[in-house]
Amino acid sequence: MGSLLENVRYVVLGLFDGVLTSLGIVIASYYSGAVIEYAIKAGLAGGIAVSLSNGFGAFFAEEAEMGKRLRLIEKDMFRELKGTRVYRRYRRSVRLSLITHSMSTFGGAVLLLTVFLITKSVYVTTGTMFLVLFLLGCYIGKWGYSHFLFSGFKLVAIGSFIFLISLLLGSF
Repeated sequence: MGSLLENVRYVVLGLFDGVLTSLGIVIASYYSGAVIEYAIKAGLAGGIAVSLSNGFGAFFAEEAEMGKRLRLIEKDMFRELKGTRVYRRYRRSVRLSLITHSMSTFGGAVLLLTVFLITKSVYVTTGTMFLVLFLLGCYIGKWGYSHFLFSGFKLVAIGSFIFLISLLLGSF
């Protein structure tokens, strides 16, 4: 089963994906002339799609990786592990990966869409996105190898890039 740090890393990655996906969809929709309600619906659909994609992608990748590990253990032990505690932990870990990836991505999308729904302002929503990305980057920097401020600004730079692409696509 994954460590707590590994699960936190997956939550951060999921939030990052959810925030950026919904922001890209909302910005492109808004600047292409869609009414706010349609931009929110499109953002929600995108958030659901990317959360399911992340969740099931992680599920299948984790299932394959853990299955490979189980086969190696079984080979070394000369017995099948189905029905054992080890096997149950493996299955729980795979399911937890699906849930963690999906829910954190969906949470990031919903966070941003909620701000947009309440404020009806792309400026406040974009500012919120920059704040969330900066805080996520700082958090990554605290347990990573780089300085926490540098990590925060790296995520803001990525968010700025996605914002600009979405703005250009929505404007033309």
